[in-house]
Amino acid sequence: MTYEQVSKETEMSMWESGVKKRVLYAGTGDVVDYQEGTKAVFHYETCKLDEPPTVLDDSRSQEKPMELIFGKKFKLEIWEKCLMSMRVGEVAEYICEPKVVVLYPIVAKSLRDIQQGKQDRPRHCCGMSSDNSLGYADLDELVKHPQPLAFIIELLKGTTCTD
Repeated sequence: MTYEQVSKETEMSMWESGVKKRVLYAGTGDVVDYQEGTKAVFHYETCKLDEPPTVLDDSRSQEKPMELIFGKKFKLEIWEKCLMSMRVGEVAEYICEPKVVVLYPIVAKSLRDIQQGKQDRPRHCCGMSSDNSLGYADLDELVKHPQPLAFIIELLKGTTCTD
């Protein structure tokens, strides 16, 4: 399924240029006021738009959910924007055009390496290694053939810097 087919076949709203959002489960309360230093705790699932969807990454397979601190210049800016639109407890699906998720393979490689204990200290990475491989066939494929991706995000907690 293509990005255009998803927008025609489901009720999704254009939320940001190149991104469509559909709320799967409404959260409670107000949208968290994400200021610098605010921490979001969430689960995510990343899928291709094929049938059935190929799951690339799922935070539920890890010991704990993902944590993102705003203002730290996270490389996948769209995740910050997605979280900024959510209420605690909300589950939403974001369908993103390739141009929006071009850095996903590099971010996913870093997250996978950390989860597997392959990266024991932070290091600067401007791109792929010299052999032009990220070390994961599915991510290498996304680099060679960019495609739309779906993120299903569940916001578990948003802690402001005053909490």
